[in-house]
Amino acid sequence: MSYDIDLNTYSEAPVSPERLSAARAIISRYGGQPVKSFHCFSVRWDDGSGFSLHARALFDESLPFSGLLSPLGGLSRRFCDFAYEFASAIGCTISPDVIPPFVLVVHSAILTAIPETVQARSKVIQVSDGLAVHDALSKSYQGWRTLLHDTARQLNEAFAREERADEA
Repeated sequence: MSYDIDLNTYSEAPVSPERLSAARAIISRYGGQPVKSFHCFSVRWDDGSGFSLHARALFDESLPFSGLLSPLGGLSRRFCDFAYEFASAIGCTISPDVIPPFVLVVHSAILTAIPETVQARSKVIQVSDGLAVHDALSKSYQGWRTLLHDTARQLNEAFAREERADEA
């Protein structure tokens, strides 16, 4: 179970080679290493945080861009700085898979690309830097972590009850 963030340009056209090059440079600057067989990049930084980014368009420039970004080891400021810079380079939105849904926009020009159906069901929030991304994501991330811990606790308790019942 992971905290998934959709990255989307809402376009069927491929992203320009210049934007892809800028995005790859940001991935490289943050230490991301390609795993071509999975169409992804990942990194784990010294503080234990990092990211996994799956996006076929980064490996096949003929495809339209959409991606799945997941924080590793926590929602660090460095992760949020990366997410902001990457989204700015590609020209995409940042949308965590949460309820209620919301969409982070790094530049006002991206607003016109977001379909009306998405805007109608999601809160659209314009962010100006990685700190703003962190502030916007932190509440839903903490809710996800609480759900994850509660689920693990409930499964452990159920397993312990079964073991005790088997011993009796």
